[in-house]
Amino acid sequence: MHCQPRRSRNVALVSLNLLTLAIAACAPIPPVETPGIQRTRSFALAPDAAWARILEVMADKRIQLKAVDRESGVIYGEELIPRDPRLADCGRGRSWTALDQTALTLNVFVRENGGGSKVTVNTSYKQMYSSGLDQRFVLCQSTGALEEEIFAALR
Repeated sequence: MHCQPRRSRNVALVSLNLLTLAIAACAPIPPVETPGIQRTRSFALAPDAAWARILEVMADKRIQLKAVDRESGVIYGEELIPRDPRLADCGRGRSWTALDQTALTLNVFVRENGGGSKVTVNTSYKQMYSSGLDQRFVLCQSTGALEEEIFAALR
């Protein structure tokens, strides 16, 4: 059995570490969290009316609904949307290219709140970046814009 000399293995290991470091240095820059996004608000609107308005917003935005359960007050949607920095900060690609679409996951909870409604909107965005044959998902940070659009429909 032939073994590499110790020096050759060390040089190979250092080279591999430097290559890994260089690739990591070119990886997409992660997004910055938007401080102060308010995800829960109360409205003087009956839950049934709030429910109907939220579904209208989802239909206008063409967000595909995966689960709608009025009894539990949960609306769940997923959609591939055009990449829009107004909605989500997905970082910067450096040498990586962001694909044209961003994956959106949306959960809306509608609860009764003393004659009105308490509504919580949770969004999650993922952006795919590619560089040559390599691809990576980056978890994006919401800017709060979609949440504000839903809340605006309830005023």
